[in-house]
Amino acid sequence: MSAEEARLRAALAPGSLGRAMSLDLDDYNTRRDVAEAAVEDACTGGAALLASAETLLAAGAGERKIEQAVSAMSAVRDILRDLLVLASGRDGELVVNLDRIEEWADWAARLDADAIVEALRSVQHADDRLNAPLQPNVRLTVEEALIGVGTALRGSS
Repeated sequence: MSAEEARLRAALAPGSLGRAMSLDLDDYNTRRDVAEAAVEDACTGGAALLASAETLLAAGAGERKIEQAVSAMSAVRDILRDLLVLASGRDGELVVNLDRIEEWADWAARLDADAIVEALRSVQHADDRLNAPLQPNVRLTVEEALIGVGTALRGSS
């Protein structure tokens, strides 16, 4: 296992060696790619955002829609977190997705850190709804989260 893979596994499963070792990184990378496209579509806005929400939901891990939505929102959160680290001028050692650091550094340079924090709030709100005792419409929750992410990020670029 390469140092980069070990670091990614450790970052995705903090404090759990067993979980880190059992992670399917191919699934994670696929979900991350779909989440990245969804965040980009959210920044652009328009009808593509709704299609991206459906694709993002389908890429989520789990058998139930609620599990897929939680997984999808986690992937979006990981991307926004790395963008925030990069937009804040921090060095790359805090970035989880090292293989995207150059590409995302250019993206983060066009964003305001406060806007990324606001986008993260939208994701957290969706996560709170998904984990509430009364389960929401998961597709609508993911769509609303992406609309919030896009609204926040468009305001800063």
